[in-house]
Amino acid sequence: MKNKLLSSLLIALFVILLSAGQASALSIGLNILDDDITIGEAFTIEVWANEALLEGDKVLAFGFDLTNTDPSVVKFDSYTVGPDFNDNSTSFSDTDVAGSAFPGITADSILLATLNFTALGVGNAEFGIYSDITGHNEGLVYSSGNHVDITSSIELGVTDVTVTHAPEPATMLLLGTGLLSLVGLRKKFRKA
Repeated sequence: MKNKLLSSLLIALFVILLSAGQASALSIGLNILDDDITIGEAFTIEVWANEALLEGDKVLAFGFDLTNTDPSVVKFDSYTVGPDFNDNSTSFSDTDVAGSAFPGITADSILLATLNFTALGVGNAEFGIYSDITGHNEGLVYSSGNHVDITSSIELGVTDVTVTHAPEPATMLLLGTGLLSLVGLRKKFRKA
């Protein structure tokens, strides 16, 4: 009896460690396409699932909510789900961005969505995606039924642009000509 219990525990532990090892390889990338963000500028963040493929499994769907620590600095405008997905965002009232792909995706790096923003003010804001995997429509969903958390965040910094005007070459030529004329006039009046 002890041997059966011990064997069952060891098998359960092995299965948990094996599945945790597969899930831990997944990384979520929030890639800013232009990280020099200034007030009034529109910018884009791509959401990538890297090393998303589990052995013998397919990615069927994803879903996440958006978080923004300071809406006075950055405003969310719109999204586009990745090219391999159908947009299901309006199907789930409690999920901001969601997509599905049938019969599934077997790529290792998958573009989940492209998010569009506008910078409103100077400062820093933490932007993130959050997935509640207790719900059936959030996280990264596999054909095996696995749900993997894809929560991730990134710090966004918005700066103010100060423009300094540099003199144009023609302006410098005009100034130089004027100064030479004044020197010439001065010499002419001295001789007279």
